[in-house]
Amino acid sequence: MALGFALFFVLGLGLGAPYLALAALAGRLRVLPRAGAWLEWVERVFGFFLLGLALYFAAPLLPDPWVRVTTGLLLVAAGVVLGFLGPATPPVMRWPRRAGGIALVAFALVGLLGAETESPIAWVPFSDEALARATAAGRPVLLDFEAAWCLPCREMERTTFRDPAVVRAAADFVMVKVDVTTEDERSSALSGRFAVAGVPTLVLLGPDGRERGRFARLVDAAEMLRAMDEARRG
Repeated sequence: MALGFALFFVLGLGLGAPYLALAALAGRLRVLPRAGAWLEWVERVFGFFLLGLALYFAAPLLPDPWVRVTTGLLLVAAGVVLGFLGPATPPVMRWPRRAGGIALVAFALVGLLGAETESPIAWVPFSDEALARATAAGRPVLLDFEAAWCLPCREMERTTFRDPAVVRAAADFVMVKVDVTTEDERSSALSGRFAVAGVPTLVLLGPDGRERGRFARLVDAAEMLRAMDEARRG
């Protein structure tokens, strides 16, 4: 009870502090600029920020190509609207505003055209046959338990598993994806079999099929390389 009271007391202080500050500085608010074209432009900026946040939270539910295209279109729209449309601005801000809009559109187009759509690693879906073939061939295995709504999983796909050194090391492994997006009997059985409590979870098996390492968090390229090297040596 004491901890709960302390937490809510601090929360109340945090919520009330801005109002106390505004009340203390009420007399100084007259020096702020009056509403006008600049305020309309700021409202549009925050509008695009809100759209970006909506897309960020919806991204785990959408296919990756849709997220890339939608993000690019949102940035293009922001560049055009904020740089060229809307209320007139003073001449001193007109060209910086247009330059910023062009830069934002160019950034969006470069991101769309240069996006990598396929993983450089040859992943295979989980199956007992794949594990049996790997053990028979004396190859180590990396099991990647992931889900479509897992943000750290998407982050590792964009960073760790695109690192050139990790891609080279993965050539010696059987890289297996275990999709647990849907909580059905199969995914529950696999999670229980490998003692997986949540995603992301990475399980490294040695050439003999025994576990050599495990991560239940986002892993950077350097740490992944060390774990893969240990698993490969068995």
